[in-house]
Amino acid sequence: MKNRWSHLVPAMAALGAALLFSIGASAATGSFTDPAGDGNGAPDVTGVSMSSAADGTVQLTATVPGLALIDGAKEPEVDVYFDTDKNTSTGSSSGSEFDLYYWRTANDSGWDLDKWNGKDWAEAPASQTLVFSRSGDALTWRFSSKTDIATSGFNFHVVSAIYDANENVTATDAAPDDGIWTFDVASAVIAPAIGKPQMVPAHPTHGKLFSISFPVTRTDTGQPLQGGSLKVTATVGGKTVPKNASLANATANIAIQVPARGKGKTLVVKVTVTANGHSASRNVSLAIR
Repeated sequence: MKNRWSHLVPAMAALGAALLFSIGASAATGSFTDPAGDGNGAPDVTGVSMSSAADGTVQLTATVPGLALIDGAKEPEVDVYFDTDKNTSTGSSSGSEFDLYYWRTANDSGWDLDKWNGKDWAEAPASQTLVFSRSGDALTWRFSSKTDIATSGFNFHVVSAIYDANENVTATDAAPDDGIWTFDVASAVIAPAIGKPQMVPAHPTHGKLFSISFPVTRTDTGQPLQGGSLKVTATVGGKTVPKNASLANATANIAIQVPARGKGKTLVVKVTVTANGHSASRNVSLAIR
């Protein structure tokens, strides 16, 4: 795959100066537009749509009308540059840390992700969460903001170019024309959910040890919850009884010595799990045998 960063330096240097004076509006999901007809023969970038999921997956689609009609001999290229720390004084000359790009020649086409290494652009590691597709004049990338392009929000801009036989840039398009766009990745709300209890024995018996456990998962993914704090109350006939309780391996475990005189009464166990500022509670009422 072919990275022509060195050929885009003149266009990027001019854009880098513009970045200092124009900052776009933030969005959790967004649609960004650029005027049509200003490519001067280069791929004409007219818009970018962006969305993100709670797991950190970001999907980006760049619309480039007429891209398929450009002669492959001109080697059209479209680059999306990411300023992942929103700081133009770090990264490349434009303040970018990552470059997602698509290229096409007369005989081939491809895409890649490059990362700024402090001196130059270098190919980033391959990843199963980093994928690309093209449908007509729409270029779509999907990546993880946790592993591929690590960021909670970024500034970005798009630059396209075509080349002559000597690999000189003959035309470019910058989107937006002046400044940058900003996108903030949706963050997952990691809250606890308490599942159905498992009991040993199946029913509490007077004078016997009774164990009850509750699986604790994340509300956003359904996966086991890591961490959190546990609060448990246990009563028999309305009176508090001793218990041992712990939260480990995404399971709330409670052990209760049922009073010998508890037969016929009701054991009530209330479990509350708190994590990341969110709480979930579950009550269980059981007749003691």
